[in-house]
Amino acid sequence: MATSTRQAVRERLMRYGIGRSGTNTGTSTSAITDNGLKGHRAAPMVDVGCAVMITSGGAAPENEFSRVSATPVVSTGTFNISPVLTAALANADTYDLLYLPFEFDGRGQHSVHDQINQALVTLEWEKRLIPVTLAADGDMLGSGTTDWTTSGSSVAKTAATFPYGRRVLAVTDSGSAGGYARTASIAVEEGKSYYLEATGSGVDASDAGTLVLFDVTNSAAITISNSVIDRIEPELLVNSVTIPSGCEQVQIRLTCTNASDVIHWSDVIFRKDEATEFTLADRPQRVGRIGRVLETTSTTWSRRGLDFGDEAGGVPRETEQLDAGLWRLRLGRSVAGRSVWYEEFIQPAEMTADTSTTTIPLEAVAALAAERLLYPLQIEEKWAPFYAQAARAAAKERTAYQQHLRTVPTRALDYVYLDT
Repeated sequence: MATSTRQAVRERLMRYGIGRSGTNTGTSTSAITDNGLKGHRAAPMVDVGCAVMITSGGAAPENEFSRVSATPVVSTGTFNISPVLTAALANADTYDLLYLPFEFDGRGQHSVHDQINQALVTLEWEKRLIPVTLAADGDMLGSGTTDWTTSGSSVAKTAATFPYGRRVLAVTDSGSAGGYARTASIAVEEGKSYYLEATGSGVDASDAGTLVLFDVTNSAAITISNSVIDRIEPELLVNSVTIPSGCEQVQIRLTCTNASDVIHWSDVIFRKDEATEFTLADRPQRVGRIGRVLETTSTTWSRRGLDFGDEAGGVPRETEQLDAGLWRLRLGRSVAGRSVWYEEFIQPAEMTADTSTTTIPLEAVAALAAERLLYPLQIEEKWAPFYAQAARAAAKERTAYQQHLRTVPTRALDYVYLDT
């Protein structure tokens, strides 16, 4: 997934007149030389007090801050800075400079980094489609593997990529065959029907795996009808299973069949068939709202999406926000025998360093941050054109993202006409 760093977002902000990025050609701790600032009127807004940040080098003085202490010399493009840097700049080191009254850090209207983060939480930028499941980390959204216990195997999370488009849990057999990763024990009710589903695939043609529903109480595997992964293309393993007599807890085990097999698993779904009320999993990122609830009966991975996008808007539902930011989902009808998914709209995490990244396009974040930075200055003649530019760009990005976050059904419909 494409990402942008805070530095890239900030430097895109320069297009809205708040500063400039430059390249140093000297070797000094107290001055920057930039050929781009040579000549008359080359630096009309570079003034004493402007904030400077060194942005390259890989070592000191990278990420150090200073301020302009003397305006650029016309013949050389050199300007002094104070305080001095902890190490001398090298030729080709880069820097960012903000025009007054803007600052890099701190809190407030003129803080570039603060307003970048404010722009990130302005809208619920990202829509995710999440399965309803009792299995901790069954949706694989966690970047770690602490919710999975291994036996005869090792596990690692693999970032979202082709073909899943979702993060997967890679389970590698340690060499003795039958190694697995399992969920924590899940409380169940004997005699009741449960829905069990997982998606899996091998890394090469020799890999094979098995989905196991294990009865913890009676120390035995529960028979399920679809359990085998035996190809590289992702396979859906869909099951309805009745909990055996006396069983009070189960575990879901993602098993490698042969020695050294590697299986990628995603979307481990387990829930009570008759249930219509669910507490949704907690998230490190703030969930702004819950969108549609969708269901599918497809048992073919490559056709699953055809069941989504219900013209009626999905399953009737009510949502309620609980303590600690959790959400409760109540459905208006039974969804027995189906996988159930919900749309959640989240706000991105703050970027706290130049190496922090966001999946939101930098053009969008920069436009909204620029609008916020320039809003209180719009009445000043020199800033009015830049504010107008930022406001237009921000409005365009808001509209684009609202459309992006919607699902508009465009499938052909069949109509029955009466004979006349």
